[in-house]
Amino acid sequence: MESPEKYSAYKVKGTAIINSKKFIDEQIRPGFFDERMKELDPQYTKLLLPSTWYSAFNSKLMADIAAKELGWELKKYCFTLNVVSVNHSMTTIYAFFLKIGGPVMVLGKTPQMVKTFTNSVEYEVIKNEKGDHEAIISSPAFFAEWNEYMIFGGMYGILKALNRTVKSHKVLAKEKYDGSDGPWEKRTISITYD
Repeated sequence: MESPEKYSAYKVKGTAIINSKKFIDEQIRPGFFDERMKELDPQYTKLLLPSTWYSAFNSKLMADIAAKELGWELKKYCFTLNVVSVNHSMTTIYAFFLKIGGPVMVLGKTPQMVKTFTNSVEYEVIKNEKGDHEAIISSPAFFAEWNEYMIFGGMYGILKALNRTVKSHKVLAKEKYDGSDGPWEKRTISITYD
C-alpha cells in the first residue's frame, strides 16, 4: 500500500470532504464516514471546516472504502457523489452563475474550479466548443483514476443542471511519466454533450 507521507502535500478542500461525509453517511449509515476516517487517520476530528484543506490521500482511500462498501465501482461512486453535490450546489448562488454562463463558459472555467477543490490534479483545457470539451489532466499515478472520475462526475452534474445531455465521455490517451515525487499520469479526456 502507498504511504500517506509520500502524498502529504496533496490536499482536498473541506467543502468536498463535507459533501463526501454527508453522501457516505446517507448511502451507507450514519457515522460510517467518521469511523473509517478515524481508522485512516488517528488525528482525524469530526469537526470539518469548509475552507480548510485535508489529506487527498485519505479522501481517495475513503472513496475506495465507500465504493467497496456500497458494492459499486469507484467510477459509479465518484459520478454519483458529484452529481448529488452539484445538485445541492444548484440551490445556492452557483445556480445563477452557471445558468447565465452556459456550458462553454462553465467548462472553460474547469481549471479554476478544480484548483478550488484539490491540488492533486493539474487541468489544462485544450478544446472548449459548444458540445465538445477536451482537456489534459495530470496527477500522481496514485490519484489518476480517482481524479478522472471525480472530474467527469462534476461535469455530468454541471451539464445536467444546465439541462444538457452528455453524449459521451472518454479518455483519449494515457501517458505515464516520472514526476518530481514519483510516477505521474497524464490523461487526455473528452466529454461531448448536446
